[in-house]
Amino acid sequence: MIVTDIADPQELVEEGGMNLLLKKAVRLGFDPVKAIRMVTVNVARYFGLNDLGGIAPGNMADLVVVEDLKDFHCHKVWAGGLLVAQKRDRQRPWRG
Repeated sequence: MIVTDIADPQELVEEGGMNLLLKKAVRLGFDPVKAIRMVTVNVARYFGLNDLGGIAPGNMADLVVVEDLKDFHCHKVWAGGLLVAQKRDRQRPWRG
């Protein structure tokens, strides 16, 4: 299981959140799919949140589109069924 307590919005925008931890895990040798499970379904199951952490009928999920499973650069984020952030360009990388 991989978790974080990052709560500062500016830090999340500048440094990343779980994507930063995923990148580090892969760099240290974890299989990318296993690392993703460690930040999603494993955490949800540990805390007894059986309708979170995975994509399945009846489950709730926030979704992130990443460029690849090595650097985990986010391009789009959906939360609560709504697109809440989207990468635009280098000058203004995010809108939400």
